Amino acid sequence: MSARKSSTPKTTPKPRKHKAALKRRVHLPRRDWSKIVERLNRSENGMTRVTMGSDVSAQVTRIRLLKSYTNITAYTKGNVVVLELK
Repeated sequence: MSARKSSTPKTTPKPRKHKAALKRRVHLPRRDWSKIVERLNRSENGMTRVTMGSDVSAQVTRIRLLKSYTNITAYTKGNVVVLELK
């Protein structure tokens, strides 16, 4: 007997994700902004810079910090949030 060929085409299985791709999805711990502001209060020059992941996250963080802390001024330069004491 000969092997009979099926009329339906073979489908290729979906590729499995590589372990390195899965590791990239791990989220970093959040920053403790109260500690960063405390460090700013203790600093000699009254200024600190925090590098964020993107320009947008820096802008959103700036707004949230200004809303939460009344003793600081904040501005962004690209993806860097610059904090200064008033």
